[in-house]
Amino acid sequence: MNTADKMEIMTQELSNSLGLPLSFSQGATVLTSQDGHEYWMEAPEGSALIIIHTNVADNLSASTASPTELAKWLELNTRPDLMKGAWLGAHPDTNTFRLCVAAPIDFVDSQTVETVFENIVNLRD
Repeated sequence: MNTADKMEIMTQELSNSLGLPLSFSQGATVLTSQDGHEYWMEAPEGSALIIIHTNVADNLSASTASPTELAKWLELNTRPDLMKGAWLGAHPDTNTFRLCVAAPIDFVDSQTVETVFENIVNLRD
């Protein structure tokens, strides 16, 4: 079974579990929380990983994020007890600071994805 098929099955299982209409198309699906935050789930073509990510800061620039604020965010990368495999990084194409987590698609099921989403929501907040 290829990655796209695995993601489609996992997306349907997640959709059923959460009671949300989700579809996996063009390599990604997005969940929008009640407070409007978007959480993306992607499987890059040719990759064996599923990647879940969300914005933690928009319009990233020296005028919108102080060195102290950036240091605070980046310090979290050194806290595996909190991050649980997640990391923070800049996304130059969207000029955002993103919270990301990746896992091998062959070892992930919909329950694992739900747990990852819960952890990433808690980290984001």
